[in-house]
This record gives sequence, C-alpha cells and structure tokens, in this order.
Amino acid sequence: IHEQNSVPGLSNRLLARIARRVMTAFPDCLPGALWTGNPVRTEISAIASPAQRFADRSGPLRLLVVMNNLGLLWAAIEATTVVSAILVGFYQTRPALEAAWKYLMLCSVGIIIALFGVLLTYYGASQLSGEPSLAWTDLMRVAPQLDPRFMRLALVFVVIGFGTKAGLAPLHAWLPDAYSQAPAPVSALLSGGLS
Repeated sequence: IHEQNSVPGLSNRLLARIARRVMTAFPDCLPGALWTGNPVRTEISAIASPAQRFADRSGPLRLLVVMNNLGLLWAAIEATTVVSAILVGFYQTRPALEAAWKYLMLCSVGIIIALFGVLLTYYGASQLSGEPSLAWTDLMRVAPQLDPRFMRLALVFVVIGFGTKAGLAPLHAWLPDAYSQAPAPVSALLSGGLS
C-alpha cells in the first residue's frame, strides 16, 4: 500500500499490518514503512513554479467557471447547496445545525423553483427545434423565435429560484443564520463565491 497523507487513515493503518510492502509520502507515518514521497508525473514536475508562471501578473488571481449547458449549471449549483450546508453546520452546535437545515431547506426549495424555470425554458426551446437542448449556444440561436410570454414566466421562476440561492432580498432568510454560525472561512466562501 502507499499512504499519501501525513496522518494515515484507518484502513491503511489496518492494512499496513498485513501488507507485504508499505510506502508513505511522509516520513515516520507508519512504523516500518518505506518513505518514497508522493509520486509525481513528469508532465507535472516540468511545470514552472507559480512564482515563475505569474511573475509578470499583477493583482489577485481570479477563477471563472463557464458552462455551456443550463441543466449542468443548475446541477452544479444544487451540488454547492448540499456541500455548503454541511460546511455551515460544521461546529455541530444546536444553532449551527439549525442554520444548516434552514440553509439547506430554503436553498433547495429555491433551486427546485429554478429547475421549474429551466424546464420551462427547455420546453419552449424544444417546441422550435427537432433536437431540444439546454446549451446556451443553441438557446441563443432560437431565442428570437421563443414565445415571449412563456419565457417571461420561465424568467420569473429562474430569478426567484437562483435568487434564493444567491441571497437576494427578500429571499435571503437563510443568510444571517448561515453567515453567523458557519466558520469564518466558510462565511467568506458563501459571501464571495456563492452569494
């Protein structure tokens, strides 16, 4: 076995007793193990250090994730709801768990409302083309032909749904509890990355 963490997990601690060869990424993790370090592919080890790669860059590094599919975007935002709720309840105190449940319930209801708007958009686009798609490029192509009344209704659901997740007023009932009960780095992530 090869343990890549500085603190071995339970399964590797148990398996190390019966394994023929035990290797570790960090010295003295497991008794009698051979210290090999973490194996790194040659392509990765050939990459210059961040200090060299970003030497002529000024300002903070930024990350923008772009998706061409409205359905996948919805799924990714729903996934952040589940993971964020776990992080909000990290301390497992009664107020933290209450804030986590409130966050999970309100944001999940909002995301379900947004899903209804996404499905209305899908239905509207499927009426126009033989191959229905939620790709932004396909939606832009058929946008002039979409029924405006139908798309206004979809927009209302999408704004209310995603607005709940983003904490837009008056849909922000989860926000004060989640921010106050979550650990500081999680609050920063919620306010900077998800809201």
